[in-house]
Amino acid sequence: MKSIYFLCFAVLTNCFFSISISAAHPIKHQDGANWVRASWGTLLILPAGNRYEVEHFNVNALISQLSGLKSFTWVMLNLTNENDDAHFTGSNRLLEEIDSNMTPLRDLLGKV
Repeated sequence: MKSIYFLCFAVLTNCFFSISISAAHPIKHQDGANWVRASWGTLLILPAGNRYEVEHFNVNALISQLSGLKSFTWVMLNLTNENDDAHFTGSNRLLEEIDSNMTPLRDLLGKV
C-alpha cells in the first residue's frame, strides 16, 4: 500500500513541477501554423498508387470546385497514397530508379 501512495506522490510532484516550469519558461512557438489558425480549409486525398486513377483524374474539375468554395482559405494535399506511403502522387526520377511502380507517369501534384 505504501508503494501506491509513493507512486501517486511521485506522479503528482512530477506534474506540479512540469506545470511550474512551463509557466515560468513558456515555449516560444514558431508561427508555422498561422496559415491554418482561425480559418477553414480542406484535406483533399489525390489518387496515388493506381496509375489508371491518376491518369484519368480531372484536375480542372477539382480546381473549379475548390475555387467555388469562398469559405476555404487553404487546401492540404497528400504526397503519397493515404494507405501506402510507397506510392506517390507525382513523378520522381530517384524513386523511379528504385521501383517504377512507386510513381505515376503523370505528375498529378504538379498539375494541381
